[in-house]
Amino acid sequence: MAAPMGILCFKSILRKAHVLRYQGSKHMRKHFSTNENAQILPQSKKPWQLITAVCVERTPVVSAEMNEIERRYNAMLVEMELERSLLSDHEVRHKQDLLRAQKQKENEDFDLDSSMQTAQDFEDAAVEEFQNFSPASRVTDADRNNDRQSIHRKLDRKLLLVVKQKLGNDSQWVFPHAAWCEGQSLRESAEGTLSRRCGARVEAQILGNAPIGFYKYKYPTSSTAPYVGGKIFFYTAQLLKDCTLQTGDDVLDYLWLTREELAELLAPEYYKAINKFVFE
Repeated sequence: MAAPMGILCFKSILRKAHVLRYQGSKHMRKHFSTNENAQILPQSKKPWQLITAVCVERTPVVSAEMNEIERRYNAMLVEMELERSLLSDHEVRHKQDLLRAQKQKENEDFDLDSSMQTAQDFEDAAVEEFQNFSPASRVTDADRNNDRQSIHRKLDRKLLLVVKQKLGNDSQWVFPHAAWCEGQSLRESAEGTLSRRCGARVEAQILGNAPIGFYKYKYPTSSTAPYVGGKIFFYTAQLLKDCTLQTGDDVLDYLWLTREELAELLAPEYYKAINKFVFE
């Protein structure tokens, strides 16, 4: 009798375990089904508009003037180099000229070619030529007239191109930018932005295939655009030669500005975004 009773108890335990397992699996199916439905995004949500912008820079033309610490350090290096250096060819030649002059003084029969230019003669001619040389001024006419549309100003600083571009019913000072077209890479879109916003005559070399900066903003709720806002991807380009930009319906004006001048003109949030990748 002990064996049948044990079998019945074992079967009863198995039935209870099966019921608990079924209820647990049913609860889990209900839980995952609820989570899946919660992750479905509403179809009416607007997408972001992708935009490429180009930071065109004119690199410095002349070296920057040294400050007080740099001048003192440079003077120290010149002095150290003079103390540790060997005689130059000019100094060796000058010593040889002095020896020949001394031999001629001691021996009148010593043959000294009078038509030969001595090191002292060469030095005197070089000093005279240097005194007649007038270096070009570091301050240009564009600096004097404060012509901020010219790239011939602030020759020792980096200048950046900003345009007054029409955005909807308003216009803002920004880097030249245009909407991304489907089928293009961001690099290709940036190259098209240069020609569309700056004109075909602008020759600039875009650096790299990846964006150097990012900024996003939302459109006003009253906007009828099919986008929630714009995501701007910035590229850097270096100006290759002098050119005149074209203005039109979209680009109303343009300026070449230093980094400090950008802060005075651009919107605070926009400047905060570009300040992360704009360097001297």
